[in-house]
Amino acid sequence: MSKDNVVLELAAGGTANAIASFLLNPCDVVKLRVQSQPLPPSDPKAMYKSTFSAASKIASEEGVFVLRANQGLWFPGVVPSMLREFSYSSFRFGLYAPVKALLKVDERSLQGKILSGATSGSIGSFLAVPT
Repeated sequence: MSKDNVVLELAAGGTANAIASFLLNPCDVVKLRVQSQPLPPSDPKAMYKSTFSAASKIASEEGVFVLRANQGLWFPGVVPSMLREFSYSSFRFGLYAPVKALLKVDERSLQGKILSGATSGSIGSFLAVPT
């Protein structure tokens, strides 16, 4: 595998996961709001009763695309999330093919693919933690 292909694989892996992180950020916002409320969702005084009630309440009270700090459904924490995914996933996905080629893994070998994935994921974790 050429050096240009490795750079392209790194960029593609990081970019794809950064985009996915951007698109799924509202799910993280809702999850964090539900988890961090002081009362359990089953309590009648809880602000959020379920995932869907939390998403609806945040969107209606704060808006969806709000650029104020820590408000809205989409943007709170989106930049750090995208940067984390880009840095970590560029290695995790981008190094899979080069590692597989380096280990001379046969396309039919499940064990070889698992080893390649575990190796590239470990390298990504080692290089990108604590992002």
